[in-house]
Amino acid sequence: MHRKFGGTMKSTLRKVLSIAVFSVTQAGFAFGQQPANMTEARIKAVGGRQMKGAELKSMIVGNTVYFIALTQVGPLRPGTVGPVWHPDERRRFLGTGNGNKVEALWWVDGDSYCNERKISGPGHSCNMVWESNGSLYFCPAQGDCIYSARIVPGNPEKL
Repeated sequence: MHRKFGGTMKSTLRKVLSIAVFSVTQAGFAFGQQPANMTEARIKAVGGRQMKGAELKSMIVGNTVYFIALTQVGPLRPGTVGPVWHPDERRRFLGTGNGNKVEALWWVDGDSYCNERKISGPGHSCNMVWESNGSLYFCPAQGDCIYSARIVPGNPEKL
């Protein structure tokens, strides 16, 4: 008897496989094919939608988000991939690439993902999160989106 994959299983499998294609450098950050730069307008034009705050929390809490820099973000070059584990609704652990981790805060403000910055510069930032064709994009209120992201269940990086 064969069981058909459900939509959630397919989505999870697709996200896990998309992360598996990256190779890890000596510095520990992963680099892959550079995703296309995106703007809110382009995402809307292809039928993308803005994620709601409650939806963000349910997707992120307990899971690892692999952020892929689309532009230069502090010291992070475009294409840099950084894992961030979100064990609860307040804390996040960032992999630094050398086996260490940094703890920082995160929160949802309305429908925006906000975080305390520890690697890409001082302060905090808030970004709207857009979903388009199975990819997530983190975009400031104006300008180009700064990250694409994939979410993987649990804490595979042991952060």
